[in-house]
Amino acid sequence: MDQEPNNGKCLNCGSATKYKNKTYRKFCSVLCLNRYKARQPEFIKKLSESQKGIPRRSHTKESKHKLSVKSVAHWSKNRGKMLDIFRDPAYRKKQSYNAANAKHKHTRYIINNIRCDSLAEKKFIEYCYRNNFLVRRFGSMEKEKSIHISDNKWSVPDFVCSELLVEVKDFHPWFKQELYNGMKKYIDIDQWCRNHEYFFIFWFPKIGWIHLEQLMYIKNDQDLNYFLEKYDNNRTQG
Repeated sequence: MDQEPNNGKCLNCGSATKYKNKTYRKFCSVLCLNRYKARQPEFIKKLSESQKGIPRRSHTKESKHKLSVKSVAHWSKNRGKMLDIFRDPAYRKKQSYNAANAKHKHTRYIINNIRCDSLAEKKFIEYCYRNNFLVRRFGSMEKEKSIHISDNKWSVPDFVCSELLVEVKDFHPWFKQELYNGMKKYIDIDQWCRNHEYFFIFWFPKIGWIHLEQLMYIKNDQDLNYFLEKYDNNRTQG
């Protein structure tokens, strides 16, 4: 690989290089040497040819299931410690600052000045506008703060649609764990809503509106699959 004279400057970053054996070194570090090589056409061509016919590695269904089980087990084991971190005022202030400055743009969307923290929430807002529903983020009104569920337990729902308090969910591992454990937190939230003239309801991207009572009998994966299959059959017949 031919390299032009450097005159004491690194060929990659332009920093000063060391003088040795009556000449200047071409690079200031091994990192710059490797970065310079990686941009050369002959190196890129050689690398691409060496990768031909090699399949890309991807997770199998079994490995994905193992990862899901491990993540749920980690949460169950460290739940108390992690919740202490989440409740820490300094941590909550930092999270609010990050949200306000849109540092997590890969998962955040803004639709008509309404913040959506996930793709599911984005789909919900789009659904509301298609059907001319008035919707806003919970907490946008001065009187709306975190819901005090019980001692040292607080919750912040996602949206307010008319008098509906809406929790946008998908059947990811964290929600499944709460689902199979009896939805204790959401039962308390539902009771709070009744006392404050709200009506609590879930919204799922692939299903739509689901009341808490419809989820109470789901205790395992088999119950959940039956529930989803029943919904698909009803939608097909309708």
